[in-house]
Amino acid sequence: MNGTRHKRVAELRRRRRPAERTVVLWYDAEQETREQAIARRFPRGVPPRVRLLVLRWLTEGESESAPARD
Repeated sequence: MNGTRHKRVAELRRRRRPAERTVVLWYDAEQETREQAIARRFPRGVPPRVRLLVLRWLTEGESESAPARD
């Protein structure tokens, strides 16, 4: 395949296949669990091609280096 044709095929593939999205989800560990936060944000389940990054606020008395309790 020559270079021009390869570029056109690559462009068509990009148009047909949506890019992966990253969704950042913050939640309060004192009020809900990780699973509850995901269900709150995505009641019908996490959509395809979504990379979910789940973060939580530190609780009182917890330091950044403390192990996660989830």
